Amino acid sequence: MLKRDGKVYTQVVKNCSASELVSILREFSELNESIIYSDSCRAYDGLVDYGAKAHYRIKHCKNEFANGKIT
Repeated sequence: MLKRDGKVYTQVVKNCSASELVSILREFSELNESIIYSDSCRAYDGLVDYGAKAHYRIKHCKNEFANGKIT
């Protein structure tokens, strides 16, 4: 899911490989200016290596959401 200017973009992907996810991120975002928040899926490993400004993982098992915790 991608949100820009109040708009959200979603896409069903054939597989969750890093190469497929990064190509979608590059197409719909300015990756070098983007801060990516993801779950702990291994396909997101190395997003900073692909040019993302920053990448933070959300630990849903610990009730985290973005930078805070759900109470």
